[in-house]
This record gives sequence, structure tokens and C-alpha cells, in this order.
Amino acid sequence: MRCVSVEHDPLWFGRIAARMRSAGAVDYRLVQACAASAGGAVDPADPLLYQSGGEQYRGVDFKDYVSQIDACDGASFDLVVVDGRARPSCIMHSAGKVKVGGILLLDDADRPYYTQKTAWYLRNYRCLSFSGYGPNLPQTWATSIYLRER
Repeated sequence: MRCVSVEHDPLWFGRIAARMRSAGAVDYRLVQACAASAGGAVDPADPLLYQSGGEQYRGVDFKDYVSQIDACDGASFDLVVVDGRARPSCIMHSAGKVKVGGILLLDDADRPYYTQKTAWYLRNYRCLSFSGYGPNLPQTWATSIYLRER
């Protein structure tokens, strides 16, 4: 079994790295974002722009972070968890990396822009969504599990 985890935040990476090393077969990577080209379009729903919807990440490009999965064999993952930055871009790069019968899990799926422009990449999946209350906020959150059927 092999686990690959990609992190964009150096502070969080530093807190977790020692635990990951002791876990054994975890390939834990820090890949920070870089400045986006000046004057570019702003649309975090567009997977081709590699943007995050968070205000603190305006003008930041996550292409290197998102593209880490490209080096992995096609359709080789049992599970891909999308729970970081530039989630539409992550969906675009990872949907073809999940085995038939495998799962792509999308956290915070209640944010419609995550899947607004990624339906084509998820065309071989069946979606199951779950909603409930999350920690620290009096609102419901959603997680979607996409089961790859073909």
C-alpha cells in the first residue's frame, strides 16, 4: 500500500511531517503556490486557471501543487481525497487517476463552484452526497463521494 499526500501550507506541513514519516509508507510532499501571471482572469471555478476561492490566495497559482498527481500512473488510486486548494483543478487532474471501483472524495462539496465546470471530468462517476453539521460553525457542510463506474 502506498499513500501520497500533497500539502501547500508550510506551517501545517511542518506540524504533520514527523507524524507522516513515522507512519511509514507515506509520500508527504510540500508544494507551495507561486504568484500568478499579472492581469490574468479570476475564476476559481475554472479548473484551467489553478486558483483557490480563498481571498488570501487571490493572485496565487496552484498549478505545481495540483499537478503532483500527473506523475502517478493512470487509474492507479483506490482513493483520492480532494480537500485542499484549487479543488476544481484537483478534480480535473485526479479524476482519471482513480481506478474503476475507486473513490474520489470531495470535501466541502456544498460549494457549488467546485463542480460548476468539472462535470465532464466526473462523467464516469456516480455521486453520493452527505450533509451534516461541522465543527465550529452553525451550518451544514457536505462531502461528496464519487464512485468511478467506468
